Amino acid sequence: ELRVQLGLVTELENQIINLRTRADQADRLERKVADLEAQLAAIAPAPEPTPIAPAPEPHAEPTPDTDAAPAPDPDPVIDLTDAENRGPDGRTIDLVEVNHRDDLQVIKGIGPSLEAKLHGMGITTWEQLAALTDEDVAAVGAGIAIFPGRIKRDQWVEQAAALVSGHPLTEPYNRPTNRAR
Repeated sequence: ELRVQLGLVTELENQIINLRTRADQADRLERKVADLEAQLAAIAPAPEPTPIAPAPEPHAEPTPDTDAAPAPDPDPVIDLTDAENRGPDGRTIDLVEVNHRDDLQVIKGIGPSLEAKLHGMGITTWEQLAALTDEDVAAVGAGIAIFPGRIKRDQWVEQAAALVSGHPLTEPYNRPTNRAR
């Protein structure tokens, strides 16, 4: 009976090694897809850039500019429990920069293509990931439609909460990044 159990343990260890290898392969493929998408974007004609108005000073009252053209609508965003400007404790946060984006790839399990999918869903900050509820996790998991259960398995919400608590949004802005890969 012990030999049978020992054989089962060995088989499970081999399966774990196999799954880890597959996960590494999937991450490499995600990076390759992101590189190919970047190459495709470089080949496709780029749209004319729109001039960007300077960001207002933090906590400064905006002054109405009646002669200016209306600002273009921002990209459509999926509202996940109004997490966009909320920290993990539910308090409203002030972003240091307008259109602020954190490097989501700092979180284990998020590669370039998953980061792009999260951005497409409107998730661009660690605060947003840290504020996800179980229902939001299910919605995001369905939205990325790859690796079922990966968000919980890799503990994205917990990792994001740890990053938020260790690197608050303060001036001067300084948060870790994995862009130098």
